[in-house]
Amino acid sequence: MKYNIFNGFPPLITVLLAISINVHAEDDLSKKRANPIASLISVPIQANYDENFGRNDDGSIWKINVQPVIPVSISDNWNMISRTIVPIIDQTDVPIAGEGKTGVGDILQSLFFSPKAPTSNGLVWGVGPAILFNSASKDELAGASGIGLMRPMVQLKTGAFA
Repeated sequence: MKYNIFNGFPPLITVLLAISINVHAEDDLSKKRANPIASLISVPIQANYDENFGRNDDGSIWKINVQPVIPVSISDNWNMISRTIVPIIDQTDVPIAGEGKTGVGDILQSLFFSPKAPTSNGLVWGVGPAILFNSASKDELAGASGIGLMRPMVQLKTGAFA
C-alpha cells in the first residue's frame, strides 16, 4: 500500500493561506483605523460622563459624541476627509437640583485635505478648516454663542520609528 504524505496538505495549506490573508487584512484595517485621515469610512461613538456639576455639585452630564468620518477622493493624489462631531447631551441637576436638559449640542464640522500617499519618510498629514456651528437644540446645551472657525492640522508617522 502506497501512502502519499501530500494527500492531507492541500486542505491544510488552504487553511493556513486563508489565515495568513485574514491576518494581513486585519493588520491593514488596524493601520487604517489608527490613521485619522485614512480612506476608511467610520462612525466612532464616544461616551463621556462627568459628575459634580451644578450649584451643589449634585449634577451629572452624559455626552455621546457621534463622529462620522467620510473620505472623498477629489483627485488622483488627494483626499478630502469630512469629520463631523455631533454631541448628544443629557444633563441632570444642572445648573441646580431638579433641573436638567437633553438634546443636541453644538456641531463641529472639520474638513481635512490630505495626500493619498505618505511622504517618502512615512509622514501622513492633512490640513483644512473646521467650523463650530451654534446648533444646540436648547440654549443650556450650547457651548458657543456664534459660529467658530479654526484651522486644524493632523500628522502622524507610519511604519517603524527611527
